[in-house]
Amino acid sequence: MDLKDLKIMNNVKLDYLKQNGLTGKRNEIINEILEDEACFFKLEEENAMIVLKEIGIEQDCLKNVYKELISSDNYYKLISEKKINPDDEEVIIKYKLYSSDVFNKRSN
Repeated sequence: MDLKDLKIMNNVKLDYLKQNGLTGKRNEIINEILEDEACFFKLEEENAMIVLKEIGIEQDCLKNVYKELISSDNYYKLISEKKINPDDEEVIIKYKLYSSDVFNKRSN
């Protein structure tokens, strides 16, 4: 599951709520949060779980979906796409950065 899937799920839930005359305020806020592709790297785990649960992720899947969203692969992908700045103080989940010439610096 990726951020795109979460956005779709949240929009479907938001449409459902609106069609049934219910408030979708929480899901509107979640839409704003999901606009930042690095959002799960900036949220405390507890808050991330609330967001995922509100979107409709089942309780028994929450941890796995969360781990997938904050994986090192996602972190490095977002850095390469310039969608996350590792020096940003809002980013609370970080992984070690490696120099691109890590093998050239090793002594023989």
